[in-house]
Amino acid sequence: MTIDGSKTAFRQHRVPGIWLDQVKDQGKATANQEALSAEQMLSEALPFGLRLTEGLPLKHYKQLAGTPLAEDRLETLAQEGLVHISDGVLKVTDEGRPVIDALARYLQS
Repeated sequence: MTIDGSKTAFRQHRVPGIWLDQVKDQGKATANQEALSAEQMLSEALPFGLRLTEGLPLKHYKQLAGTPLAEDRLETLAQEGLVHISDGVLKVTDEGRPVIDALARYLQS
């Protein structure tokens, strides 16, 4: 969520009883919230984008990161059948879906 121009992360209470009481009393059960740094936003953008069925436009990632994803790493993953790139959009294949977090770490390393 964007608050005052900053992306903000919210963490909800995990204990069901506390969560329910706070929602009844306050209408929400936020345990804490924090503004995300540019680095935190970037680290979340890739795994999130890879989960989208429409894929992640490589141009969008480059705008966020200031640098493109490494072509050699993309090619390696494509050759292994884990991702597919078409019209500048990176999509995870059915074979790559179970390991999306690992793909994101590999691409960001």
